Amino acid sequence: MNKEVRPWLSHHILSIKDTEKTSAFYRERFGMVLVDRVERTTDAGTERRLFMGFAGSGSALLNKDDGATLLEFHHSDTVTDTEAVYTQSRQDAYWKIGITLRDVDRARRRLLDAGVKVSEPAQFYDIGYLCHLKDPTGFCIELLQHDFAQNFRPAPPEPHPLGSTPTLGQITLRIEDPGPMLHFYRDLMGMKLLSRQVVAPHRFTLYFLACTDEAPPHADPDAVENREWLWRRPYCTLELQHKWDAETKNISHRKHDELPLGFRGMGFTTRALPQLLDKLAGEGIPASMNWDWGLRKQTAVIQDPEGNLIRLSEPIRAAGFPAT
Repeated sequence: MNKEVRPWLSHHILSIKDTEKTSAFYRERFGMVLVDRVERTTDAGTERRLFMGFAGSGSALLNKDDGATLLEFHHSDTVTDTEAVYTQSRQDAYWKIGITLRDVDRARRRLLDAGVKVSEPAQFYDIGYLCHLKDPTGFCIELLQHDFAQNFRPAPPEPHPLGSTPTLGQITLRIEDPGPMLHFYRDLMGMKLLSRQVVAPHRFTLYFLACTDEAPPHADPDAVENREWLWRRPYCTLELQHKWDAETKNISHRKHDELPLGFRGMGFTTRALPQLLDKLAGEGIPASMNWDWGLRKQTAVIQDPEGNLIRLSEPIRAAGFPAT
């Protein structure tokens, strides 16, 4: 797909419990910046949106094609205290975000010192050296090291709350059938399959796709040698986890419309929205056009083959936007 037409992954959208706690957590513990904050009041109550990312990722909201992806947090006063509970389930379509960085042990120590609970890091087969924690709403965060445990070499700390410069490296979805999902994201949305990772002991396969022209060191997507290269990429990948018996067991993943808090979809930006919508329509994928008050622009909403919401939009061209 032509680079001017191909969309890039610009937003990861989550509905959260508390804007102040969430903003403070990602700023103080992960060194993210608040790129923009908007709100509106309706008869039902006040709605808020936070746009956060690592230093320099504000260009994602300005829609510069540099691979930056923002976390977009939604909060509404209409969600009651009783509803404002997020309990993660292995049946959810949404799993986690991954933060990639050079030194997981150092990052974990920094988080533990700040009172954040973090699991013990471990080398997970030939996938990566990683650990997990939760944010204030209860969303899972994975810390994933650039190097496998056996290849790690210590380096002096960097001036960052985590001790080394991080990247929003993965958005992870559980899927039922890889065929239609790969066709949608690779063939229609123009993402490149960078790595396929078979985890036979746990009977699942991971697929990593990205909006990039880069090619891995080895042409074989199954090559283990590509994995540490993948964890060092400066952009976000879409990770699809397929459990081998998912389609035969007809596993039902909870979707965005079943939970007051949780995954709300992903935002992709393209410089050729009409052409992309025509291509999708030719594949029988309809789009609904909406004015997005948080982005202050017209957007198109579609669904991937398993019902996850995808928001498509063109770049923002207003001078001076957004506020930092």
